[in-house]
Amino acid sequence: MCMKKLIKRFRKLPTPLLIMLVNGKAIISLGIGVLLATYLINWVWGIIILGVILMIPGGNKVLTGK
Repeated sequence: MCMKKLIKRFRKLPTPLLIMLVNGKAIISLGIGVLLATYLINWVWGIIILGVILMIPGGNKVLTGK
């Protein structure tokens, strides 16, 4: 996929979905960082799953182009 098309899809994304996508990525990054720092504590997986759930609507819209 061309990077130019991907950037256009991000620009067309409604603000609430873009915020959910960015927050989801931030939460996943936080979860992975904590996971690596604390050697697999159980509650960290919940943070990662929450991040993935928040990213689904925005990511789907960007990747499908609808």
